Amino acid sequence: MRRSVLLASTLSALPPGGVLLIDEAEAGIHVEAQAKYFAWLMGAARQRQVQVFMTTHSLEALDAILMGQDSSSEDGAVVVYQLKRDGADIHSKRFAGDLLHRLRFERGLDLR
Repeated sequence: MRRSVLLASTLSALPPGGVLLIDEAEAGIHVEAQAKYFAWLMGAARQRQVQVFMTTHSLEALDAILMGQDSSSEDGAVVVYQLKRDGADIHSKRFAGDLLHRLRFERGLDLR
C-alpha cells in the first residue's frame, strides 16, 4: 500500500512531459493486484503526459502490464527492451505493439 501511495503522489507531482523511473516495478504489489495496479499506473501516466520507465525480472509483472494494454493500441504505448550480455558487449532488442503481444502470449517468449 505504501508503495502505491508513494508512486501516486510522485506521479501527481511530476509536470507534463516528466519522467518516472521505477526499479522492480512489482515490488510490494500482490500478484493478484498487479493487473489493476499497472492499468491504473499507465492510465494516470498517459493522462498526466508522463513517461514511465520500469525494470522487472518478473514475468508475471510483464504479463500484467501487457494485459492492461490493447495489443492494437499505438505502437509506443508499451515497449519492452530485452538486454543480453555477450562477454563485454550488451545487446538490446526492442519489442512493441502487436508483435510484443504475439511473442509473449502466442509464442510464450520470455522477454525478461
